[in-house]
Amino acid sequence: MEKTSPLIELRGVSKSFDTTQVLHNVDLTINRNEFVCLLGPSGCGKTTTLRIIGGFESPSEGKVLFDGVDVTSLPPHKRETNTVFQNYALFPHLDVYDNIAFGLRIKKVSWVKKSTLQKADDSSDLSQNGSGNSTKSNFFRRFLDKVFPYKRVVTKVSKEEIDHRVKEVIKLVNLEGYEYRNVEHLSGGQRQRVAIARAIINRPKVLLLDESLSALDLKLRKDMQYELKELQRNTGITFIFVTHDQEEALTMADKIVVMKNGEIEQIGTADEIYNDPIDRYVANFIGDSNLFSGVVVDRNHVLLDGKEFSCDETLIEPNTQVDLLLRPEDLDIVEPEKGKLTGVVNEIFFKGVFYEVDVIQDETGRLITIHTTDYIPPQKHVGISFENEDIHVMEIM
Repeated sequence: MEKTSPLIELRGVSKSFDTTQVLHNVDLTINRNEFVCLLGPSGCGKTTTLRIIGGFESPSEGKVLFDGVDVTSLPPHKRETNTVFQNYALFPHLDVYDNIAFGLRIKKVSWVKKSTLQKADDSSDLSQNGSGNSTKSNFFRRFLDKVFPYKRVVTKVSKEEIDHRVKEVIKLVNLEGYEYRNVEHLSGGQRQRVAIARAIINRPKVLLLDESLSALDLKLRKDMQYELKELQRNTGITFIFVTHDQEEALTMADKIVVMKNGEIEQIGTADEIYNDPIDRYVANFIGDSNLFSGVVVDRNHVLLDGKEFSCDETLIEPNTQVDLLLRPEDLDIVEPEKGKLTGVVNEIFFKGVFYEVDVIQDETGRLITIHTTDYIPPQKHVGISFENEDIHVMEIM
């Protein structure tokens, strides 16, 4: 298998619970060492998709492939994945070190073809040939080998290896000095790091995270976004992160999968999803937006409110009804006579690094939102200016 081949593939995956279909023919490819965010509102199917990848749910239709191998029917413990759940699921009676080491201390169970253990079987045969029951015993064992061709093999990780690997991941997640602290005495962010360390210590190919930052306060959540991305880069593990928070997705993801009503609406990088949304739904869900109805004149011109404007190049056919997107940060407030649009300031909100200004457009009464570093007093008559390339043209789906 070439290293450039996909790590995970979902092919035509659908899922129904009773009579309710929650996933509709989902096709998704995830590559090695990617940070992928499944993004969408509650009920869009993102968590169900994650659970199907992890083996916690079985698809009603379709296949799940890991490294080109069909794993659709494999349970979670036989997939090369680990999961960090929303509630972390730490053991309150164990300290940080023992919580992280737990997965390594469990006996590792694997299933090996009995043919690979033939030497052991042969030596067993020799020892049994001296007994009166050897013929009957060998016949029964050969019969079982045909019915059950695999043998359960149990191994343990040495204490030295456990200690080395626990210290390694503790350093990775910035928990040095907390090894013997009870997890009940940790902050939310520290518990999060313990849960992640426990999940990656077994060196899975894929780490699944189900809205793992949602319980943290705003500042800690932002800090953890950067830490998670750095951890993913350092480990080379593929991260699949479920969230409804657009900022989390834009900050962390190499690939964003926007979902709606059990279907994938758009897949792309953060830049592609934000600056080139496929439709009104994605434009509204990712970032703040001003949306207008328009008509394509030609490749570089559209009609907005009956006026012709230059726009970013579009391949949509002339005379087609379209949606037009203008991001608030792309709009400038100018004198009315210099504006492409005009209106009256209705409200202004201080957002810390900028002001959010709501303007009621003169011609239509439409509300237009603008982000600016200048304070603009309410009731002031203003012009709104923008560059041609700031008008993004979208097909109406």
